[in-house]
Amino acid sequence: WEKATGTGNAYDGEYSAEFDSYESSVNGDTSAFILPAIEYTTTAIAAVEGALRFYMKKRGTEEFYVSHSTDNGNSWTKAFSDTTENYSTGIIGWVSVSINVPLGATYIFKMVGKGNRQSVAGDIYVDQLSFVEVPPTPELSLIYSSIGYMPQILGETTGNTRFNVGTNSGSAALVIDSISTANADFSVLLSAEITNNTIEPGGNVDLDMLWSPSVFGLKKTNAIIYHNADTSPDTIAFSGEAGRSYVSFDENDDSQGAAFSGSLPWQWQNIDLDGDGNAWLFNYSYYGPGYTGSPLGYYARSAGGGERLETRTLIPQTGDSLIFYYNSSNSADSGYIYIQAKILGTNTGFVSLDSVRLSGYSNQRAAMSLAHYAGDSIVVALQDDHTYNSYNYHRVDDMLMSTYEIANTSVFVLGLDTLELSTPPTIGTPPTTPASESVLLSNMGSVAMVVSSVVSDNSVFAATLANSTVEGEEETELTVTFSPSLGGVQTGNIILLHDGPSSPDTLYVIGDGGPATYVAGVVTGDDNSNPLDSVMVTVWGTGGVTYTNTAGEYGYYGSLQGLTGVGFEKEGYHNALFNVNLVD
Repeated sequence: WEKATGTGNAYDGEYSAEFDSYESSVNGDTSAFILPAIEYTTTAIAAVEGALRFYMKKRGTEEFYVSHSTDNGNSWTKAFSDTTENYSTGIIGWVSVSINVPLGATYIFKMVGKGNRQSVAGDIYVDQLSFVEVPPTPELSLIYSSIGYMPQILGETTGNTRFNVGTNSGSAALVIDSISTANADFSVLLSAEITNNTIEPGGNVDLDMLWSPSVFGLKKTNAIIYHNADTSPDTIAFSGEAGRSYVSFDENDDSQGAAFSGSLPWQWQNIDLDGDGNAWLFNYSYYGPGYTGSPLGYYARSAGGGERLETRTLIPQTGDSLIFYYNSSNSADSGYIYIQAKILGTNTGFVSLDSVRLSGYSNQRAAMSLAHYAGDSIVVALQDDHTYNSYNYHRVDDMLMSTYEIANTSVFVLGLDTLELSTPPTIGTPPTTPASESVLLSNMGSVAMVVSSVVSDNSVFAATLANSTVEGEEETELTVTFSPSLGGVQTGNIILLHDGPSSPDTLYVIGDGGPATYVAGVVTGDDNSNPLDSVMVTVWGTGGVTYTNTAGEYGYYGSLQGLTGVGFEKEGYHNALFNVNLVD
């Protein structure tokens, strides 16, 4: 355990206590943070219980637990255990923990983390420890002072989220009278599972929450909770950002024409502007600047700087903005990211829209109006300064923008042009297990697309479509199965007929069935020419062994290393007739 600081690592103030899972000597090592003894033998408020309370933020799924002792550490009682991961960047992700103990003893508490030898991936942060008396009345203890939604598309609604926001930490029933919000886009109600709006002592306060954004940008509201405890009313702040399109550089962007296989959004351009071989990368999650990094997803990072991203065509409307989050991997970095815009159909090229300045590790939010371009078709470009070297990164994530330009027909888009499959390796036999892979098929137009036929021109490849009808800006999966009977590489085409303007479209497939060299033949007795079964056939130099069947036949697949001999052996036989055929 050690002292930690930094944005998001302290609930309040500058520091917190951190269990560093990497500094254990082996996986599974535990480390205890032991508190001073707390004498709880008398009460000032007629309470019968006290409680150790603190806020926690946790990475990884290793167990974190709290135990207490009333005999000076000779024996311990585990009172709290958690294996869930709740870490989020910034101020969100903190969980309130309350551990109640009866009046009449002196308590020693210990907090225990378990190491996993992975940097960052199992750290635990604890802050704001206190020991309080539990009043003989209801008490609403909120876990969260604020709740933020993930970015969303305008006009869409989150699924109903049932969320535990607190507990009744008192010793009498807590009654929730009402919950009010000032912004109609946010719906916050007491869970329908709570009977008569009443939470018994120790019970959870669960809310049913919906968010239906109707306005571009960041919006906030307070949910005011009225109840029968002394602290009424209590308040939780809700917030959410929405745009007409959203890119987080993750696979979950597919429905908006964004990432295929976790890479770059569809029709975006990733330009290695300085020619150093390093364009923007999309394969890292920790220390992300926005909502979906660390550990929820990936972000865009520029190795060494001097790189350029250009969006798909956007059509801004009045009130639209460009919003994104950014930071640097270098604490001293004060370089810039430049934002440019180009109106399609004009000769002006890209012109400066704005610039934002990096401030080291600090997570920054950029927001700039696109009102000047309302009604135009534009492309937006992000270009960053050079960093100190290729081991320093500029990071960008969670971009909210205007709506994409969408064709008034269906638009057939496959996630890959070529699909490569390989059967599982075998020893001395032909391929036995088929290989299957799926490819994302998207309709990037505004009109539903119907796929009427999926045909393979090579029988070793079979293709099936999860859904033959794909709505506008939606996707389905095309699954291809490779079932060869012989080794070697084979190719084919999956031909798809549909009602879109590009029909037919083709997926080129390559299948590797393993070694293509086949040694085969027949062994018979030299006196009567009857087939000999169970003859051990050894292919020298490869270690390959096979046996003849009842017809005296044998066969072996393998990769022969030049001149190779074949040996035959059967107990009780000194002479036999055999032949060897080599198929390559």
